[in-house]
Amino acid sequence: MPDIKTDAVTVLIAATSAATSAPTASSEGVVSRARGGAIRTFVSYTGTVTAAVLRSYIRPPGQTAWFRGVSTTEAGYPLAPANGAQSWDWDVGEGTETYFVLESITQTGGGTVAVTATAVRR
Repeated sequence: MPDIKTDAVTVLIAATSAATSAPTASSEGVVSRARGGAIRTFVSYTGTVTAAVLRSYIRPPGQTAWFRGVSTTEAGYPLAPANGAQSWDWDVGEGTETYFVLESITQTGGGTVAVTATAVRR
């Protein structure tokens, strides 16, 4: 599984116009090795995207099962492209494997959503 670093940006979800799938046992997530284990995601939009929902999944070290985490909407921060590109911090824990999915993308006529990330020290 790739490490997310504090001094580089990692692509989590390449630009897409469709929702992405939940992880399977063979899916590979990312790990923040920064002290505190936070991950800062950057969500960017093109075209006519009007809403999106980003969700985390967590897998404890040494396990194969993924556990469904919180979404941006459930946390009270729905992604609203009208506000421009957005960032969101996820406190996932140092060394914990994390997988991100776009649960939904709402658009009128076409557009994409892309998600990148960097590790954040807490």
